[in-house]
Amino acid sequence: MTAALKLFREKGLDGTTTKEVSKTAGIAEGTLFNYFKTKEDLALYFFQKETENLITWFRADQRLQKAPLPEKLFAIFHPAA
Repeated sequence: MTAALKLFREKGLDGTTTKEVSKTAGIAEGTLFNYFKTKEDLALYFFQKETENLITWFRADQRLQKAPLPEKLFAIFHPAA
């Protein structure tokens, strides 16, 4: 996962191959395919995890849940603010 995320950040999805991910991770390419059918599925995994983290964070903030929609959206897109 670390190898894939590093390569996606550096080279983008189109510029990264499953062969590179496997080599960087020190695993066989076939092993990667045991978990993800395609590199797009691998990238989707990261998107799903971030979405789950966002939902968990949002549900834990009672004040934000009661806030007006513009404030909710601002908090989501600018979480450090």
